[in-house]
Amino acid sequence: MTQSILPYFYNQHQLEKELEMQKKLTRSILDFQDNLIFFMENDEIVEWNQAFSSLTGMNKNNLEMKNGKWLASFFVEDPDYFYPKDKENWIEEFLAMGNAVAKVRWKGHEGADRNYVMKASTLSDTKQLLFVCTDITELEKESRKNEQLSMMDPLTNTLNRMKFKDILTREMRRAEWFDHPFSIVLMDIDFFTAINDRFGPETGDKVLITISTILQQRIRECDLLARWGGEEFILLAPETDGDRAVDLAESIRTIIEEFQFKNIGLVTCSFGVTEFSPGITKSDLLHEAEQALNQSKNNGRNSVTLYRKDYQEIGRYV
Repeated sequence: MTQSILPYFYNQHQLEKELEMQKKLTRSILDFQDNLIFFMENDEIVEWNQAFSSLTGMNKNNLEMKNGKWLASFFVEDPDYFYPKDKENWIEEFLAMGNAVAKVRWKGHEGADRNYVMKASTLSDTKQLLFVCTDITELEKESRKNEQLSMMDPLTNTLNRMKFKDILTREMRRAEWFDHPFSIVLMDIDFFTAINDRFGPETGDKVLITISTILQQRIRECDLLARWGGEEFILLAPETDGDRAVDLAESIRTIIEEFQFKNIGLVTCSFGVTEFSPGITKSDLLHEAEQALNQSKNNGRNSVTLYRKDYQEIGRYV
């Protein structure tokens, strides 16, 4: 009888040893992952890896109330990320989405926000839910950086033409909806081709950079500036009617006229101003600014012209 029992206990011991080794291997694999990994059952967190512990402060010694509601406290409200309407039932909300996957923003127990793609799945033959959160914080930073670079003019560090048009479309919708004014100021550096021909393209670039700097220092934080063409800039002035936009353009014109451009002499600019009117198309609005600018050029340049809808009154400032 003794001989028959020993193999049993030996095999049982071996099985327990192998299971223990398997657990340690599984734990090592989990902790090796940079992703946050945690398991939930009946709204309780039953297992997690080291990355999850580092973010949340979760450990074996503080299991009290470490449930779904506690975990919901880490969500940061942001319109571009999943945020539960009912924190006590956030898991149900999350699972109700298409593939149980969404971008989330979490604030760790030390206060730093991180962005993740969270995925959830049910483990087969169990009631457990597996959650895996992949950190995309740096990827999104790089993406935003690339997006910013793609919408900027590299020489003058202003918006480019394409991005300005996008913003103009949104501003037109906003102005019509809330019945708020805004104006467009289109400006052109006078005789810029002659500056390039006489002093060289490097000097021409310096003039563009200098004028861009003057503009950015003069306008308000809410104003939007873009490089419209080779030597043209365009300014969107929210909450500003045509007359006030003329005052703004005139102040810019004066600053540029009085600025001492090294080894060049006098540099001036011409301006065309138009005020948005409900019902106008974007193309027509921009065409009005061009017409006003052309009028300034026809009047001898270094001037500001306000486009008038009835074509009767055109202001000129020299």
